[in-house]
Amino acid sequence: MTTHEKSKFQSLSELLEKLNEKGNFDASAIASEDGLVMAEHIRNNLSREALAAVSALVYAMGQRTQDYLKLKKIYGIGFDSPLGRIYFRPIAIREDKRKTNLILTVIGNNSTPSFKERLNILLFKRSLVETLLDWAKQSIIQIFNESTI
Repeated sequence: MTTHEKSKFQSLSELLEKLNEKGNFDASAIASEDGLVMAEHIRNNLSREALAAVSALVYAMGQRTQDYLKLKKIYGIGFDSPLGRIYFRPIAIREDKRKTNLILTVIGNNSTPSFKERLNILLFKRSLVETLLDWAKQSIIQIFNESTI
Protein backbone atom coordinates (compact mmCIF):
# COMPACT_ATOMS: atom_id res chain seq x y z
CA MET A 1 0.00 0.00 0.00
CA THR A 2 1.43 3.35 -1.03
CA THR A 3 1.52 6.40 1.20
CA HIS A 4 -1.16 8.01 -0.94
CA GLU A 5 -3.49 5.00 -0.67
CA LYS A 6 -2.92 4.94 3.08
CA SER A 7 -3.83 8.62 3.38
CA LYS A 8 -7.01 8.01 1.34
CA PHE A 9 -7.90 5.10 3.62
CA GLN A 10 -7.19 7.27 6.67
CA SER A 11 -9.33 10.07 5.24
CA LEU A 12 -12.24 7.67 4.69
CA SER A 13 -11.86 6.18 8.18
CA GLU A 14 -11.74 9.64 9.78
CA LEU A 15 -14.82 10.66 7.78
CA LEU A 16 -16.76 7.64 9.07
CA GLU A 17 -15.66 8.36 12.63
CA LYS A 18 -16.98 11.94 12.31
CA LEU A 19 -20.19 10.65 10.73
CA ASN A 20 -20.77 8.26 13.63
CA GLU A 21 -20.15 11.03 16.16
CA LYS A 22 -22.41 13.57 14.44
CA GLY A 23 -25.26 11.11 13.93
CA ASN A 24 -24.72 9.02 17.05
CA PHE A 25 -24.48 5.95 14.81
CA ASP A 26 -23.28 2.56 16.01
CA ALA A 27 -21.56 1.61 12.76
CA SER A 28 -20.71 2.93 9.33
CA ALA A 29 -18.86 1.42 6.41
CA ILE A 30 -17.90 2.03 2.82
CA ALA A 31 -17.94 -1.09 0.68
CA SER A 32 -17.59 -1.91 -2.98
CA GLU A 33 -20.50 -3.34 -4.92
CA ASP A 34 -18.64 -6.67 -4.66
CA GLY A 35 -18.81 -6.57 -0.87
CA LEU A 36 -15.21 -5.59 -0.12
CA VAL A 37 -14.65 -3.27 2.84
CA MET A 38 -12.90 -0.03 1.94
CA ALA A 39 -13.27 1.65 5.32
CA GLU A 40 -15.35 1.20 8.45
CA HIS A 41 -15.95 2.58 11.90
CA ILE A 42 -17.85 0.14 14.08
CA ARG A 43 -18.53 0.70 17.78
CA ASN A 44 -19.94 -2.72 18.56
CA ASN A 45 -18.82 -6.26 17.74
CA LEU A 46 -20.50 -6.34 14.33
CA SER A 47 -18.43 -8.08 11.65
CA ARG A 48 -17.10 -5.64 9.07
CA GLU A 49 -17.13 -8.38 6.43
CA ALA A 50 -20.77 -9.21 7.17
CA LEU A 51 -21.72 -5.54 6.99
CA ALA A 52 -19.97 -5.17 3.61
CA ALA A 53 -21.57 -8.35 2.27
CA VAL A 54 -25.05 -7.20 3.30
CA SER A 55 -24.34 -3.78 1.78
CA ALA A 56 -23.45 -5.38 -1.55
CA LEU A 57 -26.55 -7.59 -1.43
CA VAL A 58 -28.86 -4.65 -0.68
CA TYR A 59 -27.16 -2.63 -3.44
CA ALA A 60 -27.74 -5.45 -5.95
CA MET A 61 -31.38 -5.80 -4.89
CA GLY A 62 -31.81 -2.03 -5.20
CA GLN A 63 -30.41 -2.14 -8.73
CA ARG A 64 -32.75 -4.99 -9.67
CA THR A 65 -35.72 -3.11 -8.21
CA GLN A 66 -34.69 0.03 -10.07
CA ASP A 67 -34.55 -1.91 -13.36
CA TYR A 68 -37.78 -3.80 -12.73
CA LEU A 69 -39.75 -0.67 -11.82
CA LYS A 70 -37.97 1.40 -14.48
CA LEU A 71 -36.87 3.98 -11.94
CA LYS A 72 -34.32 6.57 -13.01
CA LYS A 73 -32.44 6.53 -9.75
CA ILE A 74 -32.53 5.14 -6.22
CA TYR A 75 -31.20 7.64 -3.70
CA GLY A 76 -30.98 5.24 -0.80
CA ILE A 77 -32.53 2.34 1.01
CA GLY A 78 -33.40 2.13 4.69
CA PHE A 79 -35.09 -0.32 6.99
CA ASP A 80 -35.58 -1.06 10.65
CA SER A 81 -33.81 -3.92 12.38
CA PRO A 82 -33.11 -5.10 15.93
CA LEU A 83 -29.77 -3.26 15.65
CA GLY A 84 -31.50 0.02 14.79
CA ARG A 85 -32.32 1.75 11.54
CA ILE A 86 -29.99 0.74 8.70
CA TYR A 87 -29.34 3.12 5.80
CA PHE A 88 -27.70 2.27 2.50
CA ARG A 89 -26.62 5.05 0.14
CA PRO A 90 -25.11 4.24 -3.29
CA ILE A 91 -22.18 6.37 -4.42
CA ALA A 92 -20.88 6.48 -7.99
CA ILE A 93 -17.22 7.45 -8.31
CA ARG A 94 -15.79 8.31 -11.73
CA GLU A 95 -12.14 7.39 -12.19
CA ASP A 96 -10.21 7.35 -15.46
CA LYS A 97 -13.26 6.91 -17.71
CA ARG A 98 -14.71 4.15 -15.54
CA LYS A 99 -17.38 4.19 -12.88
CA THR A 100 -16.90 2.56 -9.51
CA ASN A 101 -19.97 1.92 -7.38
CA LEU A 102 -19.61 2.14 -3.63
CA ILE A 103 -22.14 1.74 -0.85
CA LEU A 104 -22.19 3.86 2.30
CA THR A 105 -23.91 1.90 5.06
CA VAL A 106 -24.88 3.35 8.42
CA ILE A 107 -26.49 1.66 11.41
CA GLY A 108 -28.30 4.01 13.75
CA ASN A 109 -28.98 3.21 17.36
CA ASN A 110 -32.41 2.26 18.65
CA SER A 111 -33.06 5.57 20.41
CA THR A 112 -36.17 7.54 19.50
CA PRO A 113 -35.68 10.78 17.56
CA SER A 114 -35.24 13.92 19.65
CA PHE A 115 -37.73 16.78 19.58
CA LYS A 116 -35.26 18.78 17.45
CA GLU A 117 -34.97 15.92 14.95
CA ARG A 118 -38.76 15.51 14.69
CA LEU A 119 -39.16 19.29 14.25
CA ASN A 120 -36.51 19.30 11.51
CA ILE A 121 -38.41 16.58 9.63
CA LEU A 122 -41.69 18.52 9.95
CA LEU A 123 -40.23 21.85 8.85
CA PHE A 124 -37.74 20.78 6.20
CA LYS A 125 -38.99 17.31 5.21
CA ARG A 126 -35.45 16.02 5.75
CA SER A 127 -34.05 14.16 8.68
CA LEU A 128 -30.67 14.79 10.23
CA VAL A 129 -29.67 11.33 8.98
CA GLU A 130 -30.44 12.27 5.36
CA THR A 131 -28.46 15.49 5.74
CA LEU A 132 -25.50 13.60 7.24
CA LEU A 133 -25.61 10.91 4.55
CA ASP A 134 -25.58 13.58 1.84
CA TRP A 135 -22.63 15.28 3.55
CA ALA A 136 -20.74 11.98 3.83
CA LYS A 137 -21.48 11.05 0.20
CA GLN A 138 -20.11 14.38 -1.07
CA SER A 139 -17.06 14.04 1.19
CA ILE A 140 -16.35 10.51 -0.09
CA ILE A 141 -16.58 11.71 -3.70
CA GLN A 142 -14.22 14.56 -2.87
CA ILE A 143 -11.68 12.19 -1.28
CA PHE A 144 -11.73 9.99 -4.39
CA ASN A 145 -11.54 12.98 -6.75
CA GLU A 146 -8.43 14.34 -5.05
CA SER A 147 -6.52 11.61 -6.89
CA THR A 148 -6.95 8.08 -8.19
CA ILE A 149 -6.36 4.84 -6.35
